[in-house]
Amino acid sequence: MYSPLYWLLPALFVVSVALWPVAKERARLRTSLALLGLATVVWLFSYLPSDWLPAVKVIREVSLAFVELAIVQVGAVIVFDLVLRKVRVRNSQARF
Repeated sequence: MYSPLYWLLPALFVVSVALWPVAKERARLRTSLALLGLATVVWLFSYLPSDWLPAVKVIREVSLAFVELAIVQVGAVIVFDLVLRKVRVRNSQARF
């Protein structure tokens, strides 16, 4: 696992839990928590004996992909649920 992911996993978990009471789209937060759990499970697979492991690069890339998807979910909650609600952008016939 990449070294930045050691602090990024707990940080995303804390942000997701902190956003839980104020966010209306809790489905995205549940998804981000599930993806962080999957990333943790994949990270724990890296501690298996080397005979049982696929390539280490595969484990790193899969774990990184789960973390990146969790970042997208948390970012969507922050932008679309919190920021746009503060600006009071409504979904009523917006024309561009």
